[in-house]
Amino acid sequence: MHANKLKRLSTLMSMICAVLIFALPMVTIWFWINFQSNAQLLFTAQQGVLQLETIRPWQIICAGAISVTTTLVVVYGLIQLRQLFEHFKSDNFFTKASVRSLHRFCLALFVSAILKVLNTAVLSVLLTFNNGPNQKAFIVSFGSNEFWLLFIAATFLTIAWCFKEGLALANENASFV
Repeated sequence: MHANKLKRLSTLMSMICAVLIFALPMVTIWFWINFQSNAQLLFTAQQGVLQLETIRPWQIICAGAISVTTTLVVVYGLIQLRQLFEHFKSDNFFTKASVRSLHRFCLALFVSAILKVLNTAVLSVLLTFNNGPNQKAFIVSFGSNEFWLLFIAATFLTIAWCFKEGLALANENASFV
């Protein structure tokens, strides 16, 4: 009974991951292609920081490339998470492949959390580069959301590492029996 529910849930989660793997890069690219209409979403707490008339196409292209790169780290993590759910559907819970997928997902989550903090700073400098004197911005955003994302990512990365070590120990012990 529980095995069927787990398989259905794993199938659903795998499908959600597949949709996100496709949708996230598309939304990111769409955002930067339509930058002029989406710009107000950036640095919302810092009114007047973005001066759209000073932003050149090369800045938008660079900012888009930086954002897409970060999104691709998330996509890599989602690919690993999807593989993990596929392992779960096949009743492969603590196999080398499933633990490797979990570890890689957690690592991608941790890296993306760090990149999220760095992106805000880099994008703020890049997009205010042509602003007038004393109007450039260097925004570092590290609030409770960023803290919790890093904490959760580090926690799950540690758990995945423990699973990886536990699996290696179990395989070593099994070879002695």
